[in-house]
Amino acid sequence: MHKYLRVLPACLAGLATACSFDAPKPQDAINYLTQRAGYMGWQDVKVSDCSGPKTLTTCVISYNRTTGGYRFYEELKMEFTKTPSGWTPQGYQVLKTQPL
Repeated sequence: MHKYLRVLPACLAGLATACSFDAPKPQDAINYLTQRAGYMGWQDVKVSDCSGPKTLTTCVISYNRTTGGYRFYEELKMEFTKTPSGWTPQGYQVLKTQPL
């Protein structure tokens, strides 16, 4: 029994590394979208459904935006790469656009 107790901390450390809770933040997506399209009054930005390995992940980004006096709800599939300074978006695909 004691030999298993010595191994347990190493197993837990490995599990914590493998199951990282580090995910892209809404601000990562906002910064990228603003660089690409300009500021569009991004609101209620959410990151969800992230999947992929530790250094490359794909997430669904949802938000409301305003352009030309019109409001829209949009969902994107965005790919992120993990860098030493954080998550860097690599591109996106529009999944849904709805007028509000």
